[in-house]
Amino acid sequence: MTNKRARLLKSKYCSGCGVCVLVCPKNAIVFRENFYGFLMPVIDSKHCVKCRICEKYCHLNTQYPYNNFTTIYAARMISKEKRVLCASGGVATQLSESVLRKNGVVFGAAFSPFPYLKHIMVSQTSGLTHLSGSKYIHSDSVSSYPQVKEQLMAGKTVLFIGVSCQIAALQSYLKNTVSTEHLYTIELICHGGAPQKLFRHFIHYTEKLYHCTIVNYLFRDKSERKHWKKCNSENLFFYANYYGRFFCNDQKDFVMPESKNWFIRWFLRGSIYRRSCYSCRYASHNRPGDLILGDCWGGIREMESWDDLYSGNSLVIINTSKGRNFWEQNKKFFEFSSYPYTKVMKKNRNLVNPSPKPYSSILFPFLYLSKNQYYFFLVDKMMRLLDKLQRGRAFE
Repeated sequence: MTNKRARLLKSKYCSGCGVCVLVCPKNAIVFRENFYGFLMPVIDSKHCVKCRICEKYCHLNTQYPYNNFTTIYAARMISKEKRVLCASGGVATQLSESVLRKNGVVFGAAFSPFPYLKHIMVSQTSGLTHLSGSKYIHSDSVSSYPQVKEQLMAGKTVLFIGVSCQIAALQSYLKNTVSTEHLYTIELICHGGAPQKLFRHFIHYTEKLYHCTIVNYLFRDKSERKHWKKCNSENLFFYANYYGRFFCNDQKDFVMPESKNWFIRWFLRGSIYRRSCYSCRYASHNRPGDLILGDCWGGIREMESWDDLYSGNSLVIINTSKGRNFWEQNKKFFEFSSYPYTKVMKKNRNLVNPSPKPYSSILFPFLYLSKNQYYFFLVDKMMRLLDKLQRGRAFE
């Protein structure tokens, strides 16, 4: 034991994984919400015994091997009926079904209850509908780590789906305590994570605007096919607009395009991310997941034999030998084709580079104060002006 008190990472680096909260033997670390709405660990000096176990388990102290990303596929699940319910090509959903068929369990982000997002355990295929689809807010995964450990100790096969910092945190929590031979991890390419507090504010703001009670939300709704656009000059296709679908308690639903959806618009601009996302160490060739999944933003030539390209396609990167074995066991369930690294980088720059921090990010806490459309319009306009200033186009 040392006489020095443990030092937690500053907000510039901390991803809010919560492993330090779990491993503290004296429960001297608690989560508190900061000014921006993100949860940060705080040490209670009265209970801290200076064992510094929290520092030893921090995932940012772990190094991962360099990977050249030589094995990359454009892929999608064969079943179109299931694929249209997923954000991209349904690869994570199909791999989850394979694990469940072998009496395994799957962990992923789901609203439980809405609008609170957390990682839950699914043991039946019917529960996978809660995990499917993109969710652009930071999921609370802290409670899932002990559950993963429990399932591994029981001899179960476990599939954990999350962003890189969550997977690294899980691996750090499990190290030297249980065998991870039957643990498979799917890492999602991440731009950054928005705070749940801001998302709740967005939902409440929308409820007042439309005079309804919202019970569920799809960040990217495939039924509105206007969001796909083909760029012939680069032989790519991509999302031209993000349509969010709201479900109300009166069985009604409505769609909101990106132009009217201030939450998704500022997420895509990178203005509402956690501070550590702008310097993410995992936005590199050193990544923790067995498989890396993301949107396949192109590939007209590579997928020209496929029908209905606009129903969704995924990018699959083999990152570890375990991931390669996992893919080989399940590739029969997919249509897939080799995909060049150069095309990956055209629309997936976050694979090896963290998101740049825009000037407008300094104003995002003021979005919490947007009680009406007029105040929000003012904040929104100021944020747009700052982004133009950053690009040198303020007076255009």
